[in-house]
Amino acid sequence: MTEINVGEVGMVSLSAIEIGERARQEMGDLIDMEYSMKEAGLISPLAVKRLEGDKYYLLAGERRY
Repeated sequence: MTEINVGEVGMVSLSAIEIGERARQEMGDLIDMEYSMKEAGLISPLAVKRLEGDKYYLLAGERRY
């Protein structure tokens, strides 16, 4: 059976996250998203993969970034 590592939950500086080429080209309505995040907070966190050292690669959540 294959083990699944669910990783860690924690805080990462936005400046430590690298963003590669993304599938989504249109970001949609970011103004409404900004308002929603100010009111409710960040409900779905960004998904990142730890690279070497203190660098991370964005897997999911570019709009929230």
